[in-house]
Amino acid sequence: MRINKILVVVGISGILLLSTFLITLMHKPIKAIYHLDVIDLREKDYKTRLIILSLQGIVNRKEPKLYVLWESRDKFGNPSEEWLKYCESKGWISYEEISIESALKKYKDEIEGFVVYDPNFRHTINVATTMSGL
Repeated sequence: MRINKILVVVGISGILLLSTFLITLMHKPIKAIYHLDVIDLREKDYKTRLIILSLQGIVNRKEPKLYVLWESRDKFGNPSEEWLKYCESKGWISYEEISIESALKKYKDEIEGFVVYDPNFRHTINVATTMSGL
């Protein structure tokens, strides 16, 4: 039950990040092409998802650089993957899938520290992710 709540919070965060990304694209000239690094988190545990989604928020402060595929694979499709393909088909982006390790190495200079949450109090994840974005 707790993991489901965490995934809902992470899911909502992902939707908000996607919305911000799309709004940014709509305010840029059509000829502006962004190159995105894409990380597939669909089969990863929630701790891995948490660190990469936090990294995404930090890295994308000024412009879109890092995009994650995060929903589970199912018969209804994956919105994050569909949006990625749609934006590419419009010529707004190009992308390359990279590993988690590659992303951490590539963006290490944009990270200034870390915030630890208490695994005994799951609600502290929200506090930690908020603090990491400040």
